[in-house]
Amino acid sequence: MASQPNDSDNTPDVIKKRDPRVCKVIDFIFRRQLTKNFHAVRLLNPPPENIEGPLICCINHPSWNDPMVMVFLSNRYFPDRESYGPIDAEALEGYG
Repeated sequence: MASQPNDSDNTPDVIKKRDPRVCKVIDFIFRRQLTKNFHAVRLLNPPPENIEGPLICCINHPSWNDPMVMVFLSNRYFPDRESYGPIDAEALEGYG
């Protein structure tokens, strides 16, 4: 199980504020959106099951839906890890 950040470390505030209940709601919404708007999500090589240490995944299609896909893949392949899908703040302002 992933360790939880605490106030005595150097963890950024955005990570300290992570709420597991909100993450579950976001996961539900993202799964629904993927089912509705995507025909498939394919991986060239699925990740090995027993990876230790940090893992960085890169997507070659910069878009608003990259974080959605990353959260989906993370929850599917690494459910015990925290995942983050960055998005450009300026680009995010263009969506309702």
